[in-house]
This record gives sequence, C-alpha cells and structure tokens, in this order.
Amino acid sequence: MSVRSKEYEKEMIARVRQILIVKPDASIRQIVKVMNENNIKMSFEYVMTLLKKIRNERANRYNTAVAHIAIAKFEDFVKYVESELLKIAKNSPSDMVRTIALSNMVKHYKDILNLQFDMGVFERKLGSAKLEITNIAEILKIITDAKNKRTDNKKIDIVNG
Repeated sequence: MSVRSKEYEKEMIARVRQILIVKPDASIRQIVKVMNENNIKMSFEYVMTLLKKIRNERANRYNTAVAHIAIAKFEDFVKYVESELLKIAKNSPSDMVRTIALSNMVKHYKDILNLQFDMGVFERKLGSAKLEITNIAEILKIITDAKNKRTDNKKIDIVNG
C-alpha cells in the first residue's frame, strides 16, 4: 500500500468516525449514503473494512486502558504489602524472617517489572548482550585493592581486639 493510499485511508477513517460521532448506530448503508452525498464515492465493502479498523482500534485502546488500570491496582497493593514487609524486616529478631520479607519485596518488584514488560512499557532484549572491551589490568587492580583493604581491616581488628 503506497503512502498516498495510507493517507487517503486515514482521511476516510476520520470521516467515517465523524459520521459515527453524530450517529453512533449508523449502518454501513447509511454511512455510504452520507459519503456519497458529500461527493465521496465508496463501496459497501470499503466502508465495512474501515469500520472493522475503527472497531479494532477502539478495542485495542480499551484493552490497553483496562490493562493499565489492572497494573496500577496491583502496584498499589504491592506498595501496601511492601510497607508491611518492611516493618516485619525491621522489627523481627529472626534473620530468617527478615530474609524472607526482603526476598518477597524483591519478588514483588520483579512481578511488577514483568507485567510492565508484558504490557510493552519496557522492551525485552533477549538474546543480545552488550559487550564492552575493558582493561583487565584495571579490574585486577580494583580486586586486589579490595582484598588488601579487607585484610588490612582484619589486621586492625585483631590488633584492637
């Protein structure tokens, strides 16, 4: 389909929408009649095709809105649960209970992200990895510095202890 015919189709969809705004229950024959009265010749089949596209677009908008509302409700629920889990994690004397509470908070955040990926809010890039060339000497220096700091701290603790 050429660019011009896409533009023409968009214009015809807009005109059919205008008719549907004025008369929402207009039949295909009535739409054809109104278009013919405005010196736009259309076949019954073409109007039917345009109506299908309009209905599909409306359904997609509705489905997207419903999905966004459902995700928003889930996010609100998760925020409440996370605040309760945070209280448990802060006040619990048991390390196991704190660990479970914090891991559930992470799981809830992951669930929200997965929902957003499924909705198309974010894009998954599966099978691709961003590779950067790094200087191995710098990485080894950072690792050895970290080890040296850790061993220095142990020596200080032994001396002070």
